[in-house]
Amino acid sequence: MPADPHAPAAPGATDFERFVVIDYVDELRQLEKTYAEAAAVDVTDLAAWLRDHGDRPLVAAGAGGSLAVAQLAAQLHQRATGRLGASREPMDLYLLGDAVDTAVLLVTASGGHSDSLACCRLLPQVPVDAAVFCGKVDSPGEQLLAGTDVDVFAFELLPDVHGWVAVNVLLAQAVVLARAFAQAHPTLGTVPASLADLLPGGPEVTDVDAALDHVVDVLGEALAQPLLVFLHGPDTKTAAIDLDSKFAESGLGELSMSEYRNFAHGRYQMMLPRLAEAGVVALYGVREEPYARTSLDAIPDHVPHAGLAATGDSPAAEQVGSLVLLLLLVGAIGRVRGIDVGWGSRHTFGDVLYDLDLADLINPTAH
Repeated sequence: MPADPHAPAAPGATDFERFVVIDYVDELRQLEKTYAEAAAVDVTDLAAWLRDHGDRPLVAAGAGGSLAVAQLAAQLHQRATGRLGASREPMDLYLLGDAVDTAVLLVTASGGHSDSLACCRLLPQVPVDAAVFCGKVDSPGEQLLAGTDVDVFAFELLPDVHGWVAVNVLLAQAVVLARAFAQAHPTLGTVPASLADLLPGGPEVTDVDAALDHVVDVLGEALAQPLLVFLHGPDTKTAAIDLDSKFAESGLGELSMSEYRNFAHGRYQMMLPRLAEAGVVALYGVREEPYARTSLDAIPDHVPHAGLAATGDSPAAEQVGSLVLLLLLVGAIGRVRGIDVGWGSRHTFGDVLYDLDLADLINPTAH
Protein backbone atom coordinates (compact mmCIF):
# COMPACT_ATOMS: atom_id res chain seq x y z
CA MET A 1 0.00 0.00 0.00
CA PRO A 2 1.56 3.37 -0.97
CA ALA A 3 2.49 5.77 1.81
CA ASP A 4 0.09 8.59 2.58
CA PRO A 5 1.83 11.78 1.32
CA HIS A 6 0.01 13.79 3.99
CA ALA A 7 1.04 11.56 6.89
CA PRO A 8 3.24 13.21 9.54
CA ALA A 9 6.95 12.49 9.51
CA ALA A 10 8.16 9.64 11.67
CA PRO A 11 9.61 10.59 15.07
CA GLY A 12 13.11 11.90 14.59
CA ALA A 13 12.69 12.50 10.87
CA THR A 14 14.02 15.84 9.65
CA ASP A 15 12.86 15.86 6.04
CA PHE A 16 9.92 18.08 5.17
CA GLU A 17 8.74 20.12 2.24
CA ARG A 18 9.65 23.78 2.60
CA PHE A 19 8.13 26.42 0.35
CA VAL A 20 7.95 30.18 -0.12
CA VAL A 21 4.89 31.62 -1.85
CA ILE A 22 6.06 35.23 -1.84
CA ASP A 23 9.16 36.92 -0.46
CA TYR A 24 8.56 38.65 2.87
CA VAL A 25 10.07 41.96 1.74
CA ASP A 26 7.85 41.89 -1.35
CA GLU A 27 4.89 41.55 1.01
CA LEU A 28 6.16 44.54 2.99
CA ARG A 29 6.20 46.56 -0.22
CA GLN A 30 2.47 45.92 -0.59
CA LEU A 31 1.69 47.47 2.80
CA GLU A 32 1.15 50.98 1.45
CA LYS A 33 -1.62 49.80 -0.88
CA THR A 34 -3.08 47.52 1.79
CA TYR A 35 -3.15 50.35 4.31
CA ALA A 36 -4.85 52.77 1.91
CA GLU A 37 -7.57 50.24 1.10
CA ALA A 38 -8.17 49.42 4.78
CA ALA A 39 -8.32 53.13 5.61
CA ALA A 40 -11.12 53.61 3.08
CA VAL A 41 -13.61 50.87 4.03
CA ASP A 42 -16.80 51.71 5.90
CA VAL A 43 -16.49 50.69 9.55
CA THR A 44 -19.79 52.17 10.74
CA ASP A 45 -21.52 48.89 11.63
CA LEU A 46 -18.48 47.45 13.40
CA ALA A 47 -18.04 50.71 15.32
CA ALA A 48 -21.69 50.60 16.40
CA TRP A 49 -21.25 47.07 17.80
CA LEU A 50 -18.11 48.11 19.69
CA ARG A 51 -19.88 51.19 21.07
CA ASP A 52 -22.95 49.20 22.12
CA HIS A 53 -20.75 46.71 23.99
CA GLY A 54 -18.58 49.27 25.72
CA ASP A 55 -20.54 48.79 28.95
CA ARG A 56 -19.04 45.36 29.71
CA PRO A 57 -15.77 43.41 29.55
CA LEU A 58 -14.57 42.26 26.12
CA VAL A 59 -12.91 38.94 25.33
CA ALA A 60 -11.25 39.08 21.91
CA ALA A 61 -10.08 35.73 20.56
CA GLY A 62 -7.78 34.82 17.70
CA ALA A 63 -5.14 32.33 16.62
CA GLY A 64 -1.81 32.85 14.87
CA GLY A 65 -1.59 36.34 13.39
CA SER A 66 -5.16 37.07 14.47
CA LEU A 67 -4.15 36.86 18.14
CA ALA A 68 -2.25 40.15 17.81
CA VAL A 69 -5.35 41.81 16.33
CA ALA A 70 -7.38 40.38 19.22
CA GLN A 71 -4.92 41.98 21.65
CA LEU A 72 -5.32 45.30 19.83
CA ALA A 73 -9.08 45.02 20.38
CA ALA A 74 -8.65 44.17 24.05
CA GLN A 75 -6.23 47.05 24.62
CA LEU A 76 -8.35 49.68 22.88
CA HIS A 77 -11.55 48.49 24.58
CA GLN A 78 -9.96 48.76 28.01
CA ARG A 79 -8.31 52.10 27.21
CA ALA A 80 -11.57 53.61 25.95
CA THR A 81 -14.10 52.19 28.41
CA GLY A 82 -12.16 51.45 31.59
CA ARG A 83 -13.61 47.93 31.50
CA LEU A 84 -11.52 44.81 31.20
CA GLY A 85 -10.31 43.80 27.76
CA ALA A 86 -8.61 40.44 27.38
CA SER A 87 -7.15 38.61 24.39
CA ARG A 88 -7.64 34.87 24.31
CA GLU A 89 -7.16 31.91 21.97
CA PRO A 90 -9.86 29.69 20.45
CA MET A 91 -9.58 26.97 23.09
CA ASP A 92 -10.36 29.58 25.75
CA LEU A 93 -13.78 30.17 24.22
CA TYR A 94 -14.67 26.52 24.75
CA LEU A 95 -13.68 26.82 28.40
CA LEU A 96 -15.16 30.28 28.97
CA GLY A 97 -18.17 29.03 30.90
CA ASP A 98 -21.09 31.35 31.57
CA ALA A 99 -19.33 34.67 31.04
CA VAL A 100 -22.19 36.85 32.23
CA ASP A 101 -22.27 40.40 30.86
CA THR A 102 -19.21 39.76 28.70
CA ALA A 103 -18.90 40.48 24.99
CA VAL A 104 -16.89 38.16 22.74
CA LEU A 105 -15.22 39.17 19.48
CA LEU A 106 -13.71 36.41 17.35
CA VAL A 107 -10.98 37.67 15.01
CA THR A 108 -10.19 35.54 11.98
CA ALA A 109 -8.33 36.33 8.77
CA SER A 110 -9.97 33.74 6.53
CA GLY A 111 -12.93 32.41 8.50
CA GLY A 112 -12.09 28.99 7.15
CA HIS A 113 -9.59 27.14 9.34
CA SER A 114 -10.60 24.53 11.89
CA ASP A 115 -10.37 26.81 14.95
CA SER A 116 -12.47 29.56 13.39
CA LEU A 117 -15.11 27.08 12.29
CA ALA A 118 -15.20 25.40 15.70
CA CYS A 119 -15.72 28.79 17.36
CA CYS A 120 -18.38 29.76 14.83
CA ARG A 121 -20.27 26.58 15.72
CA LEU A 122 -19.88 27.31 19.42
CA LEU A 123 -20.79 31.00 19.67
CA PRO A 124 -24.53 30.68 18.90
CA GLN A 125 -24.80 28.14 21.74
CA VAL A 126 -23.26 30.20 24.56
CA PRO A 127 -25.04 32.92 26.57
CA VAL A 128 -22.79 35.83 25.53
CA ASP A 129 -23.13 38.67 23.05
CA ALA A 130 -20.71 37.63 20.31
CA ALA A 131 -19.51 38.89 16.96
CA VAL A 132 -16.98 37.81 14.34
CA PHE A 133 -14.52 40.15 12.62
CA CYS A 134 -13.36 38.42 9.44
CA GLY A 135 -10.88 39.38 6.73
CA LYS A 136 -12.81 37.49 4.05
CA VAL A 137 -16.34 38.05 2.76
CA ASP A 138 -18.66 35.03 2.50
CA SER A 139 -16.27 32.76 4.37
CA PRO A 140 -17.27 29.28 5.59
CA GLY A 141 -17.55 30.74 9.09
CA GLU A 142 -19.91 33.47 7.92
CA GLN A 143 -22.03 30.87 6.16
CA LEU A 144 -22.20 28.79 9.36
CA LEU A 145 -23.48 31.80 11.29
CA ALA A 146 -26.17 32.80 8.81
CA GLY A 147 -29.50 33.05 10.59
CA THR A 148 -27.99 33.14 14.09
CA ASP A 149 -27.76 36.00 16.59
CA VAL A 150 -23.98 36.30 16.09
CA ASP A 151 -23.06 39.40 14.11
CA VAL A 152 -20.46 38.98 11.36
CA PHE A 153 -18.40 41.96 10.20
CA ALA A 154 -16.67 40.75 7.06
CA PHE A 155 -14.28 42.73 4.89
CA GLU A 156 -12.29 41.71 1.82
CA LEU A 157 -8.83 42.09 3.39
CA LEU A 158 -7.03 38.77 2.85
CA PRO A 159 -4.79 38.89 -0.26
CA ASP A 160 -5.17 36.11 -2.81
CA VAL A 161 -1.39 35.54 -2.65
CA HIS A 162 0.26 35.69 0.75
CA GLY A 163 3.07 34.07 2.69
CA TRP A 164 3.00 31.69 5.62
CA VAL A 165 2.99 34.42 8.27
CA ALA A 166 0.38 37.18 8.43
CA VAL A 167 1.60 40.45 6.92
CA ASN A 168 -0.87 42.41 4.82
CA VAL A 169 -4.01 40.92 6.32
CA LEU A 170 -2.59 41.61 9.79
CA LEU A 171 -2.10 45.28 9.00
CA ALA A 172 -5.43 45.55 7.20
CA GLN A 173 -7.40 44.07 10.09
CA ALA A 174 -5.49 46.24 12.57
CA VAL A 175 -6.30 49.40 10.59
CA VAL A 176 -9.98 48.52 10.17
CA LEU A 177 -10.43 47.57 13.82
CA ALA A 178 -8.52 50.58 15.18
CA ARG A 179 -10.60 52.89 12.96
CA ALA A 180 -13.79 51.26 14.22
CA PHE A 181 -12.73 51.69 17.85
CA ALA A 182 -11.78 55.32 17.18
CA GLN A 183 -15.19 55.95 15.62
CA ALA A 184 -16.94 54.23 18.53
CA HIS A 185 -14.84 55.98 21.18
CA PRO A 186 -13.49 59.38 20.04
CA THR A 187 -11.16 59.59 23.07
CA LEU A 188 -8.94 57.10 21.22
CA GLY A 189 -8.12 59.72 18.59
CA THR A 190 -7.86 59.00 14.89
CA VAL A 191 -5.90 56.66 12.64
CA PRO A 192 -3.87 58.26 9.82
CA ALA A 193 -5.11 57.85 6.26
CA SER A 194 -1.63 56.98 4.98
CA LEU A 195 0.97 54.39 5.97
CA ALA A 196 3.70 57.02 5.52
CA ASP A 197 2.47 58.74 8.69
CA LEU A 198 3.31 55.61 10.72
CA LEU A 199 6.70 54.71 9.26
CA PRO A 200 9.64 55.14 11.66
CA GLY A 201 12.56 57.41 10.89
CA GLY A 202 10.99 60.83 10.58
CA PRO A 203 9.42 62.76 7.69
CA GLU A 204 12.27 61.95 5.30
CA VAL A 205 11.26 58.26 5.39
CA THR A 206 8.33 57.91 3.00
CA ASP A 207 8.40 54.28 1.82
CA VAL A 208 8.80 50.81 3.26
CA ASP A 209 12.30 50.20 1.88
CA ALA A 210 13.65 53.34 3.54
CA ALA A 211 11.83 52.46 6.77
CA LEU A 212 13.35 48.96 6.72
CA ASP A 213 16.82 50.47 6.23
CA HIS A 214 16.18 52.74 9.23
CA VAL A 215 15.19 49.83 11.48
CA VAL A 216 18.30 47.90 10.43
CA ASP A 217 20.46 50.95 11.18
CA VAL A 218 18.98 51.42 14.66
CA LEU A 219 18.49 47.81 15.77
CA GLY A 220 20.75 45.78 13.49
CA GLU A 221 23.58 45.14 15.95
CA ALA A 222 21.19 43.86 18.63
CA LEU A 223 19.10 41.85 16.14
CA ALA A 224 22.20 40.06 14.83
CA GLN A 225 22.92 38.49 18.23
CA PRO A 226 21.94 34.79 18.63
CA LEU A 227 19.75 35.53 21.66
CA LEU A 228 17.23 38.35 21.25
CA VAL A 229 15.73 39.78 24.42
CA PHE A 230 12.63 41.77 23.50
CA LEU A 231 11.12 44.17 26.04
CA HIS A 232 7.64 45.66 25.82
CA GLY A 233 4.94 47.24 27.95
CA PRO A 234 1.13 46.97 28.07
CA ASP A 235 0.68 49.43 25.21
CA THR A 236 3.09 47.48 22.98
CA LYS A 237 1.93 43.99 23.92
CA THR A 238 0.09 43.74 20.59
CA ALA A 239 3.40 43.85 18.71
CA ALA A 240 5.09 41.52 21.20
CA ILE A 241 2.45 38.84 20.67
CA ASP A 242 3.02 38.95 16.93
CA LEU A 243 6.81 38.89 17.29
CA ASP A 244 6.54 35.71 19.35
CA SER A 245 4.35 34.16 16.65
CA LYS A 246 6.62 35.10 13.76
CA PHE A 247 9.80 34.02 15.58
CA ALA A 248 8.37 30.54 16.02
CA GLU A 249 6.64 30.22 12.64
CA SER A 250 9.70 31.41 10.70
CA GLY A 251 12.40 29.79 12.83
CA LEU A 252 14.11 33.14 13.37
CA GLY A 253 16.19 32.00 16.33
CA GLU A 254 16.08 32.28 20.10
CA LEU A 255 13.73 34.82 21.64
CA SER A 256 13.19 35.83 25.26
CA MET A 257 10.23 38.18 25.47
CA SER A 258 9.30 40.08 28.59
CA GLU A 259 7.21 42.95 29.88
CA TYR A 260 9.49 45.57 31.44
CA ARG A 261 8.69 44.80 35.07
CA ASN A 262 8.77 41.03 34.58
CA PHE A 263 12.26 41.52 33.16
CA ALA A 264 13.23 43.42 36.30
CA HIS A 265 11.79 40.69 38.52
CA GLY A 266 14.40 38.15 37.46
CA ARG A 267 14.05 37.39 33.77
CA TYR A 268 17.29 39.29 33.14
CA GLN A 269 19.16 36.45 34.86
CA MET A 270 18.88 34.17 31.85
CA MET A 271 21.17 36.65 30.07
CA LEU A 272 23.93 36.67 32.69
CA PRO A 273 25.79 33.51 31.59
CA ARG A 274 25.32 34.51 27.93
CA LEU A 275 25.91 38.25 27.75
CA ALA A 276 28.25 37.82 24.79
CA GLU A 277 25.40 36.22 22.79
CA ALA A 278 22.59 38.59 23.78
CA GLY A 279 21.04 41.62 22.13
CA VAL A 280 18.27 43.67 23.75
CA VAL A 281 15.54 45.50 21.84
CA ALA A 282 12.85 47.58 23.53
CA LEU A 283 9.62 48.72 21.90
CA TYR A 284 7.65 51.37 23.72
CA GLY A 285 4.62 53.59 23.44
CA VAL A 286 4.53 57.20 24.56
CA ARG A 287 3.32 56.26 28.07
CA GLU A 288 6.08 53.64 28.38
CA GLU A 289 9.01 55.67 27.03
CA PRO A 290 10.52 56.94 30.31
CA TYR A 291 10.60 53.44 31.80
CA ALA A 292 11.88 51.87 28.58
CA ARG A 293 14.76 54.33 28.26
CA THR A 294 15.72 53.87 31.91
CA SER A 295 15.70 50.09 31.45
CA LEU A 296 17.92 50.31 28.38
CA ASP A 297 20.35 52.56 30.24
CA ALA A 298 20.82 49.78 32.80
CA ILE A 299 21.99 47.25 30.18
CA PRO A 300 25.81 46.88 30.16
CA ASP A 301 27.48 48.85 27.39
CA HIS A 302 29.08 45.76 25.85
CA VAL A 303 25.66 44.16 25.25
CA PRO A 304 24.10 45.53 22.04
CA HIS A 305 20.84 47.24 22.93
CA ALA A 306 18.50 49.78 21.39
CA GLY A 307 14.90 50.89 21.44
CA LEU A 308 12.30 52.25 19.07
CA ALA A 309 9.14 54.18 19.80
CA ALA A 310 5.87 52.97 18.35
CA THR A 311 4.64 55.53 15.86
CA GLY A 312 1.22 57.17 16.03
CA ASP A 313 -0.01 60.29 17.81
CA SER A 314 -3.14 58.80 19.39
CA PRO A 315 -3.94 55.59 21.29
CA ALA A 316 -5.63 54.05 18.25
CA ALA A 317 -2.84 55.07 15.87
CA GLU A 318 -0.14 53.86 18.26
CA GLN A 319 -1.59 50.35 18.27
CA VAL A 320 -1.39 50.22 14.48
CA GLY A 321 2.02 51.90 14.50
CA SER A 322 3.43 49.27 16.85
CA LEU A 323 2.43 46.55 14.37
CA VAL A 324 3.94 48.48 11.44
CA LEU A 325 7.19 48.67 13.39
CA LEU A 326 6.97 44.97 14.28
CA LEU A 327 6.54 43.94 10.63
CA LEU A 328 9.61 46.01 9.73
CA LEU A 329 11.57 44.60 12.67
CA VAL A 330 10.92 41.04 11.45
CA GLY A 331 12.14 42.04 8.00
CA ALA A 332 15.25 43.52 9.60
CA ILE A 333 15.91 40.27 11.47
CA GLY A 334 15.66 38.35 8.22
CA ARG A 335 18.14 40.71 6.58
CA VAL A 336 20.80 40.78 9.30
CA ARG A 337 20.57 37.02 9.97
CA GLY A 338 20.20 35.95 6.34
CA ILE A 339 16.94 34.08 7.00
CA ASP A 340 13.97 33.67 4.67
CA VAL A 341 11.01 35.01 6.64
CA GLY A 342 7.60 33.57 5.92
CA TRP A 343 8.51 30.13 4.61
CA GLY A 344 5.97 27.38 5.12
CA SER A 345 6.05 23.60 5.39
CA ARG A 346 4.04 20.61 4.26
CA HIS A 347 3.87 16.93 5.16
CA THR A 348 4.75 17.23 8.85
CA PHE A 349 3.00 16.47 12.12
CA GLY A 350 1.94 20.12 12.03
CA ASP A 351 -0.58 19.29 9.30
CA VAL A 352 -2.31 16.91 11.71
CA LEU A 353 -2.26 19.44 14.56
CA TYR A 354 -3.64 22.24 12.39
CA ASP A 355 -6.69 20.21 11.39
CA LEU A 356 -7.67 19.10 14.91
CA ASP A 357 -11.24 20.10 15.73
CA LEU A 358 -11.80 21.72 19.11
CA ALA A 359 -15.44 20.68 19.07
CA ASP A 360 -14.43 17.01 18.99
CA LEU A 361 -11.65 17.12 21.57
CA ILE A 362 -12.61 19.62 24.30
CA ASN A 363 -14.96 18.68 27.12
CA PRO A 364 -16.13 21.97 28.67
CA THR A 365 -18.25 20.19 31.29
CA ALA A 366 -15.42 18.12 32.80
CA HIS A 367 -14.98 18.61 36.58
